[in-house]
Amino acid sequence: MLLGKLFTSLAFAAMAIAPVKRTTIGDHARDCYNGVQVHYNNITHHIHDHGGIITVNVAATILVELDAILALIVTLVAQITGNVLVQVDIQDSVPVFIDIVILLTTLLNTIYSSCGGGKLHAASHSLLPLDGAVISLFVSVVVSISLQITIISSSLILTINGLLGLILSLLGSLLGGILGSLKLDIKSTISLFDTAIGHYH
Repeated sequence: MLLGKLFTSLAFAAMAIAPVKRTTIGDHARDCYNGVQVHYNNITHHIHDHGGIITVNVAATILVELDAILALIVTLVAQITGNVLVQVDIQDSVPVFIDIVILLTTLLNTIYSSCGGGKLHAASHSLLPLDGAVISLFVSVVVSISLQITIISSSLILTINGLLGLILSLLGSLLGGILGSLKLDIKSTISLFDTAIGHYH
């Protein structure tokens, strides 16, 4: 029995060292990232084209892009929570999910600053006042995006915890370290995302 555990441990270690295989879940995450990137670019270009300031009219266009981002993330939620994920799914999809969250964090901070939150006026070099009326237009969709991201992160961490319990019981310390690192990466990225979300409450 001990010998069996040793062989199982060696098998897990081999999987950990081998290049990460592409998976269906990973491809879904990449599709989501690529879609979010397109809408991110559209929003940042639109802000730039209007002098870096978001007015009510500019906000209306941005909201359309944010709604499209929300739809992409809702689809990813269904794809991740609707399947039983295994180790290769986690190793392939989690880094992409982290990239999605980083992109969203940057976008939310950009939108906030373009509504006057901590943004310097080019001429006077003084801080622009935060336009609360404009920020309020984004609250609903931003909160919805946040909820979906929370669902995904919680699902991935729950899966990682389950895999860690199995792997550590089989002496798979190397693979356990990789999954543990991915778990910490999710938590630290979500922490920054939550800070950005806080601007919209």
